[in-house]
Amino acid sequence: MQEKFFIKDSIGIDEVGKGALAGPVVACAVLFHSEIKEDLLIGIGINDSKVLTARKRCCINEILMDLANEGLLHYGIGIMNSSYIDDFGISLATNQAMKQALECIDYQNKLILVDGIINPFKNSNLQVKTIVKGDSRCYNIGAASIIAKVFRDKIMDNLSVNEDQCYNWSKNKGYHSAEHMKGIFHKGISTHHRKTFCKRFISINSN
Repeated sequence: MQEKFFIKDSIGIDEVGKGALAGPVVACAVLFHSEIKEDLLIGIGINDSKVLTARKRCCINEILMDLANEGLLHYGIGIMNSSYIDDFGISLATNQAMKQALECIDYQNKLILVDGIINPFKNSNLQVKTIVKGDSRCYNIGAASIIAKVFRDKIMDNLSVNEDQCYNWSKNKGYHSAEHMKGIFHKGISTHHRKTFCKRFISINSN
């Protein structure tokens, strides 16, 4: 088991929804106050959002939001919708979401920690460190992954209730699953689907 670490005065960034068939890609940038202690982050239970249950993610997210209300955490959210993804591709959309999230907080003279191996800010003057499996190894990035995941899940829950219940997005969050594909076969693709993604599975014109 790899030891987790925290880098003070650094901004963690992560994205969710990159591989989904429907809905936006969402990124989050997180900056903890300089007074935050690593022991506190360990106690919260921050980890890669994908390995946490939905209930655990929401509990940790509530704690992080409390820290934000107390001024001990600053975060920004970036959202790129399905139309943007279709027009410009998922890689550019993801990078743009990350840039949008970063611009919501004070990032000047801060080290930017990014999950993975790709630097979305390579053409800038920012100091960036990419970390493989950063969402599970680095508390800064892990916190960003949790906030982004909970935020995006709420978007998909709302879309499922208000518009396209047949796709069961409240359960699959827009990812490829049996019930999602059944909904596509039954109704076709919606305005929230990524046409460039869905054509790999089925050739149905959008409603």
